[in-house]
Amino acid sequence: MAEPCSTWVRETAHPKKVVDLPVQKSGLKFREKGRGKNQQGSFGYMLNSMNSVQDNATTVGLFSLAYSNAHGLHLFPDNFPRAMALFTARACITRDWMNSQEEYLAPRRNNG
Repeated sequence: MAEPCSTWVRETAHPKKVVDLPVQKSGLKFREKGRGKNQQGSFGYMLNSMNSVQDNATTVGLFSLAYSNAHGLHLFPDNFPRAMALFTARACITRDWMNSQEEYLAPRRNNG
């Protein structure tokens, strides 16, 4: 069975020490308290709340700090390439009636 891309993108992300900083609730709005936590040393945050095409327009984004609903991942040099591959795929695909229920899958691994 194929691995969901939402799992694949987190394989190289390693938990870091949590730091107390505000979290974002939009591109310009911040919240003092939220479910999102900032990790020490991260240089950004990718919101990746759902793994389906139907949610591309509303649950995918890049932020400088953690997003307040906590459905994403912190960006570090080790997970940045995978995060940008997933972000690009989600930003380039437009939802229509044929693909709205499709899910993003991890790239196949070449074992040989």
